[in-house]
This record gives sequence, C-alpha cells and structure tokens, in this order.
Amino acid sequence: AACLIYTSSDVLLVTSHGQAIRFSAQQVRPMGLGAAGVQGIKLGADNDRVVAMDAVQSEADVLLVAESGEANRTALTEFPTKGRYGKGVRAWKTQDRTRITGAVIGQSDSIAILLTSKGKARAMKFDKAPRLGRPAKGRSIVQLEDKEIVARVIPCQEPFVIETKGHTKQRTAKTKNTPRTDANIKGAATTTKRKPSKSRTQKNTSK
Repeated sequence: AACLIYTSSDVLLVTSHGQAIRFSAQQVRPMGLGAAGVQGIKLGADNDRVVAMDAVQSEADVLLVAESGEANRTALTEFPTKGRYGKGVRAWKTQDRTRITGAVIGQSDSIAILLTSKGKARAMKFDKAPRLGRPAKGRSIVQLEDKEIVARVIPCQEPFVIETKGHTKQRTAKTKNTPRTDANIKGAATTTKRKPSKSRTQKNTSK
C-alpha cells in the first residue's frame, strides 16, 4: 500500500489475521527509491500478511471487512500508538478460517467499494457496518454467492479540484469515473474554454 502522509501523523497497519499496529510516521525515516524499507509489524503465522495501511485521521473510524462479507467499525482511539515492528493489538476476533481482506479509514458517511472474487463491485457507507469495540467479531453486511468472497476493499475517491486559468472546477467520483492521474488533470486544463460574456455577445450582434 502507499499513501501521502505528514511526518507528524500516525500510520495504521492491519493484517489478515486481525492484528493491527499504530505507530508514528517519524519512525520510518525518509529513504531513496531503491531502499528496502523497514519492518512495520511482526506477522504471526506463515499465512498472515498485511492487507491494509493508511494514515490515521482525527475522530475517524477504521472499517474492517472480512472475506466472508462481515464487517465492523472501530474508533481509531481504541488503537494505542506504540513502537514500530511490534505484534500490535487485536483488531478483530477472528474465528475458524475467517480472514480480514481489507481496512479503510474514514467517517460514518464515507463510502467504501467492496470487490468480490466474481468481479462484482458494491458500494457501501461506513455506517452500514456496526460500530463495535476492539476486538469484536464483525456482522454480515453483504450477501455473497457460493464460493464467492470479498477480495478487496477500496476507499471511494474524494472530490478534487482542478484550477484552469482563474477558473475552479470540481469533479467527484460520483459523476466522473476517470482515474485521477497527472495526464487527465493536464488534459482537462488545456481543453477548458471560457464562455463569452453576455455583454460581448450583444456587442458583436449589434455590429
């Protein structure tokens, strides 16, 4: 995973076995592109892996989703800030073969996209998942077919603003499905045209 972050912020890592660790971004020193990185969390079993990473926000929740379609929300205040490369704390009370497939941070009205193993995408608000303490077992929020699992959880794109020669235009993921890339933003800026004012149009017509 990758995200933009301030050095004064905290980072949250979540594993497929329901462990989570929160530590200061200052514990990860700036490195070059070819650097190998540093350890963030100690994994448990051989099949455990990191499934999510995000910057901690104030007064926000972390939405955890399991492969089975279960989910829960937990306040970030329940995740204490600790040192990097520890085992972390229990974020989900996993049972049997339940595995966490992803986690995203946001507010109660934030939207997450759930992608299934059969290529289906389902949008859901955070508040659809119950807000429970840590650790807790999630509750079913999406109905899956036989042998279908939730494969990935993606936060919905936030609105962003494009400035074009004194004009400001807002686009959101709800009305525009174009990915936010430098090429798209540059293209939008070069193709935007100013509409002539009414006074100029009337002057040209009278002539």
